[in-house]
Amino acid sequence: MSFLGGLSEGVETVAVHSLWLIFPGAAWEIASVRALLVMASSVQRIIAGYRSLR
Repeated sequence: MSFLGGLSEGVETVAVHSLWLIFPGAAWEIASVRALLVMASSVQRIIAGYRSLR
């Protein structure tokens, strides 16, 4: 089971786009945090896939 549980998909996409509209001056910070979450989720899925195929 992944730690983030699919955090980088779905509802948070709407939240991120809403935050960009509310705080346009902080867009790069919001994008950076989202990129880190997507990367963490991707690594977890790769590890889970490797373990299931092993």
